[in-house]
Amino acid sequence: MDGLPVGGAMPSLDGATEWINGAPPVLEGRPCLVHFWSMGSAFALEQVPRIVRWRDGFAARGLAVIGIHRPGAEAETEVARVKAVAGEHQMAYPIAVDNTHAISDAFQCDRVPSLYLFDVTGRLRYHQFGPGTEVLARALEEVMLFAR
Repeated sequence: MDGLPVGGAMPSLDGATEWINGAPPVLEGRPCLVHFWSMGSAFALEQVPRIVRWRDGFAARGLAVIGIHRPGAEAETEVARVKAVAGEHQMAYPIAVDNTHAISDAFQCDRVPSLYLFDVTGRLRYHQFGPGTEVLARALEEVMLFAR
């Protein structure tokens, strides 16, 4: 899969096995960063500290951060383990456990880590597959110029 087209609307977040840290926030009028990760992906977990800093730094301007745990193996489907890993990494934002890949399929996401950045209108402005966050950081700065 190539992922959502830039400019496309944010897909539904329906289909989670369970939500950790509460349900997703109301996103209307808010920029949103969606992080697909897996407890088995070192690259995805390496991105978390920066995502947490962005969440904290842009919270007052309305940035919503949502994690989607996309298991890559049967051993990664245990919700209690996902909660434990999220806690160890200070991922105190809503996380969908996507054991059936319903959300992944809606986003056309077939790998982790994957990051999707949506603007205040709910349109995709940037997506990235794989490690690193340097280009995403610039895109996030641009999107946040138009936030609250």
